[in-house]
Parts: sequence; structure tokens; C-alpha cells
Amino acid sequence: MRVSLCAMHWPFRFVGISHKHASVAVRERFSFNKKEQNTLLLHLKEHHQLQELLLLSTCNRTELYYVSERSLDTSLIASLSSAW
Repeated sequence: MRVSLCAMHWPFRFVGISHKHASVAVRERFSFNKKEQNTLLLHLKEHHQLQELLLLSTCNRTELYYVSERSLDTSLIASLSSAW
């Protein structure tokens, strides 16, 4: 069996918060229901010119995974915190 690996041309990055480092009050600001997630993802894709991103939002953590040549952590956090 032959397996081919595809080299990634873009770095895979993430930014997030969790119960380990953020209070409930802070995490609540970063909690999104399904409709809010869809709206937010569309906004982030357009505003930050991202082709690939994933938002994971649970009761204990919120993580945003994205592909970009450069780190957008600071601007993405600002967009997430001011979303609602």
C-alpha cells in the first residue's frame, strides 16, 4: 500500500479560551449557538479574508482554528469579543 502525504502550504493555527484560564463570565462572552456560529464564521471569513476556519464552542471552551500565512490571533480575538 502506498500513502501519499500532501505538504501544507499554509500554517494551521488556532486561538481559544478554556475553563483552565478564563472565568465563566469571560467564557460566556465567547459562547455561540449554531445560528451565531454560522453568522460569525461568515463575518470572519470575509473580514479576515480566510478560506478555512472552524469554530468549536462548548460550555468549557471556545476555539477558532484557521489557516493563514500570518498570525491573526489578536484581530480574531477582537472580532470574537465584539461580535455580540
